[in-house]
Amino acid sequence: MAKKTSLKDLSLHLGLSQTTVSRGLADYPEVSDSTKARIRQAAADLNYAPSNSAKKLAIGKSLTIGHIIALRDHMTLNPFYADFIAGAGECYAQYGYDMLISMVDPAKELSTYRDLANSQKVDGFVISEPTPNDERISLLQSLDIPFIVHGRSHAHQQDTSHYHWLDVNNKRGFENATRYLLEQGHRDIALVNGLETMNFALRRRQGFEAAMAAFDAPIREKWLFSEDMVEHRGYQVAQTLLAQEHKPTAIVCSSVLLALGIHRAMSVQGLKLGEDISVICWDDCLSAFSDRSDVPQFTAMRSSIFEAGNEIAALLLSQIQQRQTGFQSKLMEASLVIGQSTGQGPYYGTS
Repeated sequence: MAKKTSLKDLSLHLGLSQTTVSRGLADYPEVSDSTKARIRQAAADLNYAPSNSAKKLAIGKSLTIGHIIALRDHMTLNPFYADFIAGAGECYAQYGYDMLISMVDPAKELSTYRDLANSQKVDGFVISEPTPNDERISLLQSLDIPFIVHGRSHAHQQDTSHYHWLDVNNKRGFENATRYLLEQGHRDIALVNGLETMNFALRRRQGFEAAMAAFDAPIREKWLFSEDMVEHRGYQVAQTLLAQEHKPTAIVCSSVLLALGIHRAMSVQGLKLGEDISVICWDDCLSAFSDRSDVPQFTAMRSSIFEAGNEIAALLLSQIQQRQTGFQSKLMEASLVIGQSTGQGPYYGTS
């Protein structure tokens, strides 16, 4: 097998530096047209194809995006994060970018951002799961490196015009989900939310409370839960609810995984979804739990986390490549899909 021509080989053949050759192939204006033509002809004659490292040398960028995952106790990143990364990765691949995924101790999270930014190993970051007072936003602003937030932070809520973000309208989504149950005649409604240390869960609770208040429906503290969005937590919460003398007729929950656990607990007691208790959930359209039947199992507010990852990557690369001016933001809306898990409540048809 013939030896592949390297950038070094090409530069020696031309008597030019590797940086000049790389910049000539990348059509940089500081390289003269005659030199560019000479470089391109030599590249064709020697069957040279620029490597990713050569591209990085030419443009002065790492062509890498940083995704830092703090190894906290909860496991909401799996499988949610897998689909998010798949969506982002699809976009990165189109533009020749790589991902650097770093799993770190929470105590080292901020220092990892700082070290990677200062080492120039990444061209930008994606911040996931923002908290109400997220220090990462201020840190990356001070480091003057491109970044985008998947969501928004309450502490920066009045300052969202000063950083890039993409979010789904969690408040409106849960308000619409709860309103649907209320319109179906339910008043005794429980909330099984995500962890309310994170911004999205706080917004979803606000949406739930707004809809309940609009219908003068009682909010019972013992029916409000903030949980890891995993199946076994849905099962445990449902066991708690079903053990109470006064049970809810409907449940709003933050994930299809929680809904599956609730369904399992109901089945153990011989209860049927949509008949004995109605359940509506948030559906991130996870690839591992895809339900695209004509009448899906769960009534849900749908918003694709794969699509969110893809959109976020595109917004960040536009920022890095300076194809957009100003701060970019996008608010996605969830759509209500009626499934088999909801039915009429005891107040249906009453004013």
